Amino acid sequence: MFDIGDSVNKYLSDSIKDFLNSTFQAISKILFKQGAMPDFFNTLYSIFIGMGATVITIIVLYRIVEYMLQTSTGTNDTPLSEILLKTVKASAMIVIAPVLLKILVGEIAYPLGNWMFSQVAKNASSSAINFLSTGTLGGILGKGVVLLAVLAFVAIAVVVFFVKMCIYHAELIVYQVSSIWAAISMVSNNMDIMMEWWKGLLMMIISILMQTALIVGVTEIFTHTATWYNFMLLIGFCYLIIKGPDLLKRMWYGTGTSRGFMRLIASRLLMKR
Repeated sequence: MFDIGDSVNKYLSDSIKDFLNSTFQAISKILFKQGAMPDFFNTLYSIFIGMGATVITIIVLYRIVEYMLQTSTGTNDTPLSEILLKTVKASAMIVIAPVLLKILVGEIAYPLGNWMFSQVAKNASSSAINFLSTGTLGGILGKGVVLLAVLAFVAIAVVVFFVKMCIYHAELIVYQVSSIWAAISMVSNNMDIMMEWWKGLLMMIISILMQTALIVGVTEIFTHTATWYNFMLLIGFCYLIIKGPDLLKRMWYGTGTSRGFMRLIASRLLMKR
């Protein structure tokens, strides 16, 4: 006798299975393949370099004039050598920062992430269904709505992972383009955001690697015995992929990125008063 419920369950199960297979294959082919920066951002980067050269010249001239005026009134507490040293550092970082970014991402983060993702179980979708359908776990989950709900939750986590990786790649371009202004800020006394730029970049790389480790952990579980502990880890890893590990959030807010900008805004407002 034809059972509509079983047919629907089988159709949905096969659809999720095909979706997971396609998604994992797509991720493995494109995720950690470093490409060139889009032409628009290359042009924008060149424009920023030109603008940056003008801005840094204006800032240095202002600092020198300020130094001369303060020296004439006997209120100067910043030696000229410090101003010149900051100028040299800022000029060097305009060149060094993008190079170091490419090394950290292209030579460390991407190869490590690519290696981790190469550990993803082959035919992960089939392994997932086998994992959830066998043993005591399979007897409780069954082959109906509950099993489909768990598979759908895993599929959502995989999609969220892919979207997050896309966002991280886009943000890395933003970091590269903004490195010019972060370097220029080193010349000023109270507007230096170079340290915040570095902290943000390192947190971005750590986030990429941790999210990759979590998705590898999900597929690794599928190759092991279907125990309740492994099932709890599966749900936990998927949830962390979607939500983001709490430790990373604490580390992000603990880097001082947000606090640094708040202090900067506060100091600007006090100076205006």
